[in-house]
Amino acid sequence: MDYTNIRQYIAATRLIVVMPHCGRSFYANGLGGQQIEEFLAAELPQLIDAQYTTIRQREGRAIGGVSMGGYGALRLGLRYPQHWSAVFSHSGAVDAPRWIDDPSNMVIFGPVDSPIRQEYSLFRMLEQLVVPIPAMHFDCGIDDFLVEENRLFHHALRQQHIPHIYRERPGGHTWRYCDENLAASLSWVCQQLDLANQA
Repeated sequence: MDYTNIRQYIAATRLIVVMPHCGRSFYANGLGGQQIEEFLAAELPQLIDAQYTTIRQREGRAIGGVSMGGYGALRLGLRYPQHWSAVFSHSGAVDAPRWIDDPSNMVIFGPVDSPIRQEYSLFRMLEQLVVPIPAMHFDCGIDDFLVEENRLFHHALRQQHIPHIYRERPGGHTWRYCDENLAASLSWVCQQLDLANQA
């Protein structure tokens, strides 16, 4: 996010933005033993609470990401709805477990035909929801190679009657696109956390 103006966008808000470096983890635990998911869902919130004055409950937390991180944020929001009241994604790789075949990602999702990939599928997770989920906001550029899977995810949410906001805007899979849309997402997060216009 150093490629965005996020500091400027949050300057007049009460948001605390924490951006851990998670490599190419998709915010998931790896088959090789990496525990990124547990770190983000359990350990990191405790570290933040210990360091800052926070609202130490679901109503005071949101999670978001870009591209790989957009997928990760949506998945963690669906998997741990008790942790976050809002989730957002820009240019999310929302169907990555189905198509990604880069050898470096095999330690996360397993081989292409591995059953574990279904466990990481956002679409499958939608079919198994049993509790209220966080408010959801995601967007994708109309020239982004990921736009079609974002459209399919939007359609799947509508089929499940899950409230959400989905927008398509001009642009591709770039940091410029993210920066042009990040302020709107952060404003939406403030509204969800009831922090709008609070300095």
